[in-house]
Amino acid sequence: MERLEKEASAAIKAGRFEHTSVIELAEAQAHQPTLPQHCEFYWSAFLAIGTMRDVGLAASKLRWDDTMKYADRYRLTLHEAEILWAIIRAMDAVVLSEVKDDKSKVS
Repeated sequence: MERLEKEASAAIKAGRFEHTSVIELAEAQAHQPTLPQHCEFYWSAFLAIGTMRDVGLAASKLRWDDTMKYADRYRLTLHEAEILWAIIRAMDAVVLSEVKDDKSKVS
């Protein structure tokens, strides 16, 4: 999908909207499920908190204190912050398992 996005982006910049990569990308995006509105907050939170991930040689887990800073910023209650942390941990576990799987395929 990433390769397709890069090709389509280059074709669009060149004004070649009929390029096959542009058409394929539009079709792929049309078949993607839409995110339910009640989940958008958690997805946005995950993307924002993900930018605070520690940088190193390997992907690191997202940190509890960064999630709590985000919760404080949006004035979440303690219960809401705990739910946010549980969801962020679950999403992060999926991302980290994908990264691990990708690295094992390269080896």
